[in-house]
Amino acid sequence: INAEYGEFDVKKEGAWAIANAACNGSPEQVKRLVGYKCIQALCSLLDCPDPSLVLVILEGLENILLVGQEIGKLTGTNQYTTVIEECGGDTKMELLQNCLLYTSDAADEED
Repeated sequence: INAEYGEFDVKKEGAWAIANAACNGSPEQVKRLVGYKCIQALCSLLDCPDPSLVLVILEGLENILLVGQEIGKLTGTNQYTTVIEECGGDTKMELLQNCLLYTSDAADEED
């Protein structure tokens, strides 16, 4: 998917498909997805307003990183982390984490 263009519903369906393939595919299939720039597409949607989609994207990225970790055992580095950093995915993940911590702290204060 090209996450820069198109309607949100199309992007959402594409992200679900990519994340499912990343979670259920073989390492070879995941490597092929990465070659098609799926990391960039998934990361571009990390700031979407749909929490269920964000969770699915995070699960897909986690599995992609696990495949990258296995490859990294041979090469000495997980190249997929670099791709996430280059497209700003790490920054978006940090913002999500901070938002979760803020929300958690606010909920604790209400109790």
